[in-house]
Amino acid sequence: MIKMIEQLFERLHFKGGTLSKVLETVIPKEYQNLIDFIGEFNACSTYLHTTETIENAKSICENGLNCEEFGKTADYIHDIAGLIYMLIIRKDYGNFTLIIQLNKNIENSYESICKKKRNENGDEIFVLPPQYIKGYYDRTTKEIFANPLFIR
Repeated sequence: MIKMIEQLFERLHFKGGTLSKVLETVIPKEYQNLIDFIGEFNACSTYLHTTETIENAKSICENGLNCEEFGKTADYIHDIAGLIYMLIIRKDYGNFTLIIQLNKNIENSYESICKKKRNENGDEIFVLPPQYIKGYYDRTTKEIFANPLFIR
């Protein structure tokens, strides 16, 4: 990873260009299937949520994502650089990264598509329905699991 970062800075310094353009030339092949799965970044708003277990990932795909505040549990990504950055900094959160995609017209009003409920402590939480969870990425096997309930 250090070598990749050194290459990035070297290319930025000597050849110019944006970080995204540079990343496209040096991204590890392990991320290519994830990039392909996510699709065009400008087609919708894409968020990542990382969890520790495969059971959590499967449950979120089946039942939706429970959260008190969406912006604190999911990271917005808008390009390849953001994707790789978030995968790196959220590594300690677990090996399973969920891909959430929202239509651009609801990106700032996710509460309008969420259901409200109370958790075991009686606190109000939001549940993002499973149709917005595209699937999840297993960091250890590099496999992607599509959510059959996802609706584009």
